[in-house]
Amino acid sequence: MSLSPNSLNTFNLTLDTNNLILFFMLPIRCKHILFSVHSSFRKHSTKRPSFSLIFPLHLLYLTKTTGIPSSRYLAGLRLAVAQLLTNSPTVPSTLEYGKLCRLILGLTLGVTCPAVLWYISVVFAPISDVTALFNTNAFWAYVLSMIMASSGRSRIQWEWKKLVAVTTACGGVFAVVYGGARRSHSEARSITSTGAGSAILGDVLALAASMSYALYQVMYKRYAVLDMDGDAHRPLSPQSADIAAAYQPLLTEDPEEGTSSPPPEPTQGDDSQPHSVEPPFGFYPNFLTSMMGVTTLFVLWIPIPLMHWLGVGRPFAFPADWKTWTGVGLIASSGLVFNSGFMILLGVWGPIVVSVGNLLTIVLVLASNAVFGDGVETITIWSLLGCGMIAGAFSILAMDVLRN
Repeated sequence: MSLSPNSLNTFNLTLDTNNLILFFMLPIRCKHILFSVHSSFRKHSTKRPSFSLIFPLHLLYLTKTTGIPSSRYLAGLRLAVAQLLTNSPTVPSTLEYGKLCRLILGLTLGVTCPAVLWYISVVFAPISDVTALFNTNAFWAYVLSMIMASSGRSRIQWEWKKLVAVTTACGGVFAVVYGGARRSHSEARSITSTGAGSAILGDVLALAASMSYALYQVMYKRYAVLDMDGDAHRPLSPQSADIAAAYQPLLTEDPEEGTSSPPPEPTQGDDSQPHSVEPPFGFYPNFLTSMMGVTTLFVLWIPIPLMHWLGVGRPFAFPADWKTWTGVGLIASSGLVFNSGFMILLGVWGPIVVSVGNLLTIVLVLASNAVFGDGVETITIWSLLGCGMIAGAFSILAMDVLRN
């Protein structure tokens, strides 16, 4: 799918796409360190089902602000997804639901597997090792992107600027985690009790989690992104012109009054007006995010009663007070905001910039800990150096995106 000229008037916004993207970079991902696979399933089964809310909320917002019926947005989304799955040069007549279900299931597993590996690795290895190794996913995302982009070529064409940026960012993570600090007493005792072999196993699992998370990001960008969400400046191809012709603009301009209004409703028997509108910015990735939440709701809860019955981990119980319910709600809400923004940014910026952008969490956590936690005692020359390396690497990649 390619962006049609009509979609440039979507929502009649004066802000460009880059301004919208910067808005989605604000939410901070919150991860609670849990120490068993049972805790992993409990967390994902309570937080990720909330993802199913983002698509209905987005659809409600569109219908209320534009006055266009939801059926026409859904028709446009169905057309876009059908063309993506079939890769047809003409307007597809049917949606292959089997392929759509496989895509959603693959995305759900792609997000879940790295998280489960992360939680298992924490059982065997110190949290500092797991944190450092997992955050190398920026490097692996770059390597995998270059390997897939060079398929059919004689050799891989490395981009030195991106290679330096991701390597610098990963080095910044290691500087923050290890620089000028010794292992805590609890971590040393954990290594002594579990043994060096178990610690190596934990490191291997953390590295596998990092690589699988990078692979998920690269595969999503390569096979599951609509061009309208991935490259707003790509020119129309001949086959996409037929697809674009099947859409109707969200808003029409009145040249005399200089105002915008919803397009007229198609009348019965009038084939000149299409019955669908092109999916607005973020509509398609929010649909995938919601479907991943629905899949989690119907699938990932299954291990919880089994583990409860087998006595694995803590017994399952519903929250006993409103404070716990509030905490669960905040976790679910933060996960909803972060993952919806993450999916949108992944389609627009790609896995390299997004994975390095995620490392900015380390900078913000250090700053918040200095202000609300232990104060300036937590800041060392190594932590400042590492945060500077991460911020500098992201700035290089962001400037490269804006320049191109």
